[in-house]
Amino acid sequence: MSGKATVLVCDDEELIRWSLATHLEQEGYTVHTACDGQECLEVVGRQGGIGLVLMDLKMPRKDGLTTLRELRAAGHDLPVLVLTAHGGVESAIEATRLGAAGYLSKPFDVREISLAVEKALAHDRLKHEVHYLRRRERAGYGDFIGAHPCLKPLFDTLRRLETVDAPTVLILGESGTG
Repeated sequence: MSGKATVLVCDDEELIRWSLATHLEQEGYTVHTACDGQECLEVVGRQGGIGLVLMDLKMPRKDGLTTLRELRAAGHDLPVLVLTAHGGVESAIEATRLGAAGYLSKPFDVREISLAVEKALAHDRLKHEVHYLRRRERAGYGDFIGAHPCLKPLFDTLRRLETVDAPTVLILGESGTG
């Protein structure tokens, strides 16, 4: 494999699971499958490292919207692409409201699936990068680490000094403060 994400295909129709899994594996993804929402939750909880879920809305035992709600409630912030043969504006709006990365109607073209998967994974990577950079920005400056409010004036001063052409800045503090 080329280091691509792991995708979980969740659909009650065996032929759709097989065709999606086969296509995604040919694209270089590692693929797991689940036949309903309950199994999807079990695989995500047990497996770890799932990068994206492709999930049908209408399934036995536990439907896609319920599964999406439970994934979010359990703290799983992975992208979910919703598939359905029962297209409807209401279910699309609800899936999006619950955080679905996209909505695809059956029948679909596998190229459409590939594009949607790539786009959802790229968006997820950017979201995590922005979150990381914001956290890093709040937490410190360069090699300094800290989020205490008393460090903010120091970080502000360091930002102003970035524009000064000086080879070194010496920062002094009380003994034992780091």
